[in-house]
Amino acid sequence: MEKSKDSIDKIRSKWWTVLGVILLLGFMVFQAISSLRQKSVTTDEIMYIAAGYYHLETGDFRLNMTNTPLMKMLTALPVKLTGAELPPMEGNPGKWNLIEQWKYSREFHYGNSVSADRILFMARMTVVFLAVVLGIYVFRWSRELFGLRGAFLSLFLFSFSPNILAHARLASQDFGLAAFMLFSTYYFWQYMKSPRLGTLILCGILAGCAFMIKTTAMFLAPIFGAFILICIVLNNGLGIDSRFPYVNGGEKSLERRDQVITAIFSLGIIGLLTLLVINLGYGFQGSFRPLPLPEPFITMLKTQKGTVSNLGGIYFAGKLHPDGLWYLTLVSFLIKVPIPFLILLGVALAGLAVRCRQLRCEWLLIVFVGVLIFTFSFLIKSGTGLRYSLGVFPFLHVLAGSFWKIPWQRRYVNTGLLFVLGLWYLVGSLGIHPHYLAYFNESVGGAKNGYKYLTDANLDWGQDLKGLSNYMHEKGLEQINLGYFGSADADYYGINYKYLPSVGLRPIEEDELWWYEMKKPQPRIEPAPGTYAISSSLIARPVWMNKIFPDTYEAFRDREPDAQIGHSILIFNITETEVLKQ
Repeated sequence: MEKSKDSIDKIRSKWWTVLGVILLLGFMVFQAISSLRQKSVTTDEIMYIAAGYYHLETGDFRLNMTNTPLMKMLTALPVKLTGAELPPMEGNPGKWNLIEQWKYSREFHYGNSVSADRILFMARMTVVFLAVVLGIYVFRWSRELFGLRGAFLSLFLFSFSPNILAHARLASQDFGLAAFMLFSTYYFWQYMKSPRLGTLILCGILAGCAFMIKTTAMFLAPIFGAFILICIVLNNGLGIDSRFPYVNGGEKSLERRDQVITAIFSLGIIGLLTLLVINLGYGFQGSFRPLPLPEPFITMLKTQKGTVSNLGGIYFAGKLHPDGLWYLTLVSFLIKVPIPFLILLGVALAGLAVRCRQLRCEWLLIVFVGVLIFTFSFLIKSGTGLRYSLGVFPFLHVLAGSFWKIPWQRRYVNTGLLFVLGLWYLVGSLGIHPHYLAYFNESVGGAKNGYKYLTDANLDWGQDLKGLSNYMHEKGLEQINLGYFGSADADYYGINYKYLPSVGLRPIEEDELWWYEMKKPQPRIEPAPGTYAISSSLIARPVWMNKIFPDTYEAFRDREPDAQIGHSILIFNITETEVLKQ
């Protein structure tokens, strides 16, 4: 009778666990879908979706060779269900510059028989689905390390993370990379804990998929290598596979030697499987001539090298920094991550530090975060967004689950602290909906002040034209002075505008120019009375924009906006009185 009762209790516990996971992930999906419906296409999405569709239809990988093609094709796959058609193509897309690629991509979105909103919705749903799978793995890994309470804490933090939600509803590369890097790392951890050939093969395949999404996956190699080195130094017996030659797998005195031998074989297998996946992904096009790499992949690497070398400088806190800032990634993290999560993470990491000698698999999570933060802080110094470090967030959410394992447990104190921080975190996440990309924490005054500190993918990716259209309808504005940075089509959203020098906005008059036609700096705007909508990126003018818009928007730079559209487009109501005072 007691055994039967225990079995029923276990079943009930299991179902309550499943229900809890479904509810948290369901909330995340609801937030993501609700948000993505309100946002126009971003600067990266427009080219990635079109390129992915082109890859699927033609098998040709020459269009948009800035990254490997897997995520582009995955996001384009559901778009095929809409019956969208590719625009006619003239010439060799492999020789197109970025402007020619952008024109083709814009024609695919806005010149198609299928509405641009439907194409965008279908593409973005792929990433929403991937976010659900990633959430399950965050829960699973945290549960195996820190128990059920730690797993639910990790999943709660993941499901309501503004940074996760910002990219879990965009058809771009970054979320896919974050997901597959965690999948691969999880199975590497499983292999190190309990070596099985199937687990190692799965790790290698997933690492190859991560590499086929973005070459940033190359950092998996030093991450795995550093974790193995820690295991060898600690002599903890992890990662010994007796199936490999020269591995004894039983003698304590030979454990370190066995770990080294296993590492050589296992990393070699992961490397070979990654190479195989890359070749399969490109259909072996031009492989072994003479390198065992596809010719489109090699061309992509050359293209990527040129693109990265021309990133230019960055904008931060009202100033331009032509040479970048080594601390920008760290500062961006501190002002774009919710403060309650920073506190919770600090407590959890302090607990891990106290019991560092007892740690085993947790080191892999710590190494992953450390390598990526170091790389993008000290080596790359990129100002294109915290998205480059997006991969650390799922790992940090897993690590935060260790809060329930801190050595100084005080039941009511810890529960009370977690309740306060969790409520703060939840309110902040719900409060920024649906403008997750523009999230900034209270240390800088929240999202309304974000444009004063960062731009580009940290805030303004051209995603708020749909919101501007709604604003004009609400305010009864028939026309607006528009300066826009992005790739969405203002005409598609019914925006009647007077053209201001822009990036991605269609000129109206004959003497007005597309940004790529501007050969000299544009003059300063002396605003006449009226309503002005200006993308925050144009006001910030990061270094590449500073060449054509050095003082164009100077009149708006120190003026507080009268309203904000998604915190990325700033609204200025210029009165006749203000004009007379100038």
